[in-house]
Order: sequence, then C-alpha cells, then structure tokens
Amino acid sequence: MDDCRFCKSLEFKKELDARRDKLEKQLFKKKYTVAIVDRILGPYGRRGRITDYGFRGCGYPLKYCPMCGKKITGRL
Repeated sequence: MDDCRFCKSLEFKKELDARRDKLEKQLFKKKYTVAIVDRILGPYGRRGRITDYGFRGCGYPLKYCPMCGKKITGRL
C-alpha cells in the first residue's frame, strides 16, 4: 500500500471525509465505487471516453485495489 497511488488517493479522500463537519455528515453520505473508463484515441487526434458505471448506475463495489490487489478495509 505504501507505493500504490490508488491506495494513497483513497486514504487521502477518506481523511478529508473524516474532517467534514457533523451537519454535512448527517445530510450527505458518501460511498466509494469503481467505474470502467474506456479512453478512445483515434486518427487525426480524435479522442473520446466511455464511462461504464454499471451496477444500475451506482458503480461497482470497491473491495480490492484495482492496482495492487490489496483488500480494502474500513468503511467505503
């Protein structure tokens, strides 16, 4: 986890969420999920992106790090 950029980024986001004030935590709930992003690079500099949020538009459950494979613990 020390060298994994995804794990570091997720931990940073969790730390920021922990600092939110109490009222905001009561009004909004945050859930981390995964989406599949296709980046399309075509001839003549044409570019595009397709994002598949899957799972009824709510994203796929985030149980393991997609980069290092470590099991993600704690509240997501």
